[in-house]
Amino acid sequence: MASVMSRSIFRYQLKKKILPTFTLESMKTFRWVLTHKLGAFVGRTLPGVGWIMMAKDVYEIMDHAIIKYNQIVRSEDRVF
Repeated sequence: MASVMSRSIFRYQLKKKILPTFTLESMKTFRWVLTHKLGAFVGRTLPGVGWIMMAKDVYEIMDHAIIKYNQIVRSEDRVF
């Protein structure tokens, strides 16, 4: 969805293919795909940024839960 919307909003094209992106096929071969279309770059990058933010949030929630749990329980029941 982000890719489709960004392609319709950002119609700017660069002269050279300099914007690195990942596609499903390029992830299988661990290689960047270069594009000159700004909309394709934004649309393929936004989901990755969302995944990173979600992973950070999950880590912070887990870390705070462990700290709070360790403050509540006895020392022999602590995690880590």
